[in-house]
Order: sequence, then structure tokens, then C-alpha cells
Amino acid sequence: PIYLMSLRNKLQALVSEDELWEDFKVQFEKIRPNFFDKLRKVAPNLSVNDLKHCTYIVSNLKSKEVAQLINVSPRSVETTRYRIKKKIGLEKDDSLYDLLSNL
Repeated sequence: PIYLMSLRNKLQALVSEDELWEDFKVQFEKIRPNFFDKLRKVAPNLSVNDLKHCTYIVSNLKSKEVAQLINVSPRSVETTRYRIKKKIGLEKDDSLYDLLSNL
């Protein structure tokens, strides 16, 4: 029974996290209309986590700030940003911030 309660709690946390993300997307789109649609056209293969990181980037949050916000190491944030650039097809010297800001 304890195992099932733990599992149920984890599932509820995931559902509420998904709901929070949906609410965040709605609010973000009020500020930057069609951002996610435009981003999906540029890079249809981005994961939900990638999309979240793109919102942090376009909000001009630094890696350290994002790391504190989502409770991971700054290195993890840098790795995610590097992978997003690869998925989008940007070169090493290309600015992900500039691309996202112009969407």
C-alpha cells in the first residue's frame, strides 16, 4: 500500500506539473503571441523540456538563474542549450537567443 501511495503521489505531481506548463504556455503566449507555433516550424523535434528552456532563453535568463529555478546544475542547462542548438541546426557561434528573440 505504501508503494502504491508513493506511485500515486508521483503521478499526481506529474499531472500538476503538466497543468502548470500548460498554464505557463498560455500566459507566455499573451506576451509573445504564436511563439510556440513559430518555434515548432523552425524545429518540430523539440521536446517539452526543450520548449521550456527556449522560454527561459528568450526571457533572457542566464544558465545559473535557470539552474537555480529548476534545481539542476548550470552544466545541465548548458548541455540542454547546446542540444537545442543542434536540433535547430545552429552553428557553434550562432546565437540561440537571437534566433528565439526574432520568432
